[in-house]
Amino acid sequence: MNSRFYTFVQSGTTREDYAYAQITEQEYVSSGFKSYSIDDIIWENPIVLEIDLVPLYEGVVSEKQFRHFIGFRSDVLRKTVSTNPLNRIVSVELKTFLEQFILSPHGFYPVKLRHDLTNEVRDYFLWHTFNIVTKEVIYPVSEFELVTKRTKELIKTYGKGTFENEDQYKGQLHDELYERKNLLRPVKLYYSQPYDVLSAGVNMIVISEKVKQAMEEAFPSMEFHEFTDYQIITGYQA
Repeated sequence: MNSRFYTFVQSGTTREDYAYAQITEQEYVSSGFKSYSIDDIIWENPIVLEIDLVPLYEGVVSEKQFRHFIGFRSDVLRKTVSTNPLNRIVSVELKTFLEQFILSPHGFYPVKLRHDLTNEVRDYFLWHTFNIVTKEVIYPVSEFELVTKRTKELIKTYGKGTFENEDQYKGQLHDELYERKNLLRPVKLYYSQPYDVLSAGVNMIVISEKVKQAMEEAFPSMEFHEFTDYQIITGYQA
């Protein structure tokens, strides 16, 4: 059972080492991918996307810009793959490493990463992780709290036994969530699957202690921060 998780990023020696991946809407739409926003869709028969690697600083070229873990630029056109925060670009080496562990539902899709300045092309993968925060939770033992959206002031707690399933969880609180503009957030989420790597909301991927220890050795440039937004327990058996 896993109960301690971490976020991770790849550090850089200088800001000049940073770059982001970018794809235009036209390139994306013509690629054959069926979805860029639906959490649980496996893309069928996509072509190999060619994605630009754009240096953070204009005109700066660094070998370290071809990193193991690369995010999409956040300010490109809304209807592109880049707006889905569950998508990352990962190196062949990082993909191989991650596949040693138990990953939550996901897809790896080959892409060509082309440096915007040098035109050098390398093989990478688009890593799409499904948002399972509410889909696979064991509701009878999980805990939640309702807070004000603006100030995060606690309104009410929902302990074990409050909800039996996802439908009850969503339906019972519909008025409070959507009409009163409050925020329902998890306190403890239990999963029966013993995931080592999983999504923790729409913009985070977390890894277990076991993965962190192995990654520290395999990828010394990674930085880790303990995930404390709420507690995650995987591999739970009642």
